[in-house]
Amino acid sequence: MARIRFDIKPYNSGGIVCDNSLNSPINQSFYMTSGTECVARPNKGFEFINWVENLNNNSTRTIKVSTDDNPLDSVMDFFGYKSSDPAATLNVTQFGSFTAYFRALPPPVSTEFTASLITVIVAASSGHCLSPPLLAGLNQRSRLLD
Repeated sequence: MARIRFDIKPYNSGGIVCDNSLNSPINQSFYMTSGTECVARPNKGFEFINWVENLNNNSTRTIKVSTDDNPLDSVMDFFGYKSSDPAATLNVTQFGSFTAYFRALPPPVSTEFTASLITVIVAASSGHCLSPPLLAGLNQRSRLLD
């Protein structure tokens, strides 16, 4: 058994799930079986950064850091998909106090902006592709009328 205490920074940015079923209490000590895997899961709009072990005398030690630096995270989060970062998993093997840190994702591109951008791109490429054949057709028609 291991006596554990979990915290999350910033407040309400995520949760900690142990053994895929137990939402762990935050800011209170409890006992769990040694070897239990706990995963820091971000809430919508956040991503996991790192695990920190809280030591005596108000000091900390970073023990796991996210290596997932995907620029598409904000877009994926917008659609409800969160990639699983291996660094977000903590194997509890000892007594201790641990904090999972999260950060806010940049806001996703709005659907209105995306729709407007696609419209401009399609209109520009359509006009560019259709202009030469359209002009050639008009030119040929004017010769026939002459």
